Amino acid sequence: MPFEPIQYYACQFGDKNISYDIWTRNHDISKVFSDYIQTYNISRIFDFTSCAVTAYHECMNWDFIKETTGAEVFHCYHRFARRDQALKPFGLFVKDELILKSEDELLSITPGMATEEILLSDTINLSENETLRRLIDKGEDDLTEFKTTALWSIYISQNEIANSTSREVRQYGKNASKFIIARSIASFLNANGGNLIIGINEGKKTNEKTVEGIEKEYHKLRDGDRNTDGYRLMLVDMIIKKYLPEILTNFSNYVNVTFHPISGKTVCWLQIKPAKRPVFVEINGEELFFSRIDASSRIVSGKALAKYILDRYAK
Repeated sequence: MPFEPIQYYACQFGDKNISYDIWTRNHDISKVFSDYIQTYNISRIFDFTSCAVTAYHECMNWDFIKETTGAEVFHCYHRFARRDQALKPFGLFVKDELILKSEDELLSITPGMATEEILLSDTINLSENETLRRLIDKGEDDLTEFKTTALWSIYISQNEIANSTSREVRQYGKNASKFIIARSIASFLNANGGNLIIGINEGKKTNEKTVEGIEKEYHKLRDGDRNTDGYRLMLVDMIIKKYLPEILTNFSNYVNVTFHPISGKTVCWLQIKPAKRPVFVEINGEELFFSRIDASSRIVSGKALAKYILDRYAK
């Protein structure tokens, strides 16, 4: 209707394209919706956007909206129909159930209530890709770490090694970048697990995240392996096998490696579970123990290591 504050428009998000990135980067579309909710004192929202284009279902940051407005949100899912096949049943549910109810009846609805076909939930079922996007937006913390690349040091010269300001480069030379990835994996294994995401650059001063992707490293892989399968193989053969050999045989029990398109580039996501026993990084004849502490990978040694292992693994 022409007097409605929100007018019909066409904003094609497609497969989470640049429009999606712009509208979700700083919760912009969620802020617009929150303003509308607050302006009209809306206390309850029914979300029927679960359809073929997942971008429409996931573009809103519902946690942000609920925190900002205090409104209750019910996400509606069809028990059997998928994608756009659910749209007609959604429409019938609104026509036959919601529109006929009084305000008091609508406010009496609770999470988990359902008809034969429609389930109302107070949590959104995010796709794996959107879960990753939100981890990136949130930034690094004790459960998430970003790395721009995994192989940046393999072609550096001896002169660059000698003059580097990086302690890891001076100590481990061309192996520095692979060691750093192994250190991060071990840190999560020895703590509470977490997410190592390769292909993301986070500015140290601005905390702005830039998706750089892993494609620019493909030329460093062997011919025939310059793809996601080859990248996974590199992680196993050049990093796990070399620096974390004790988890090699059961690597998949601890680390799940997946690849996702984000802003037109490919990101490598390692979801790491906590290990049931201490895991050491083996390098240059040493065995080093790292743990994730205060959003960074820190070495633990001496009495502190003995106490850490006793406290964490003895029972």
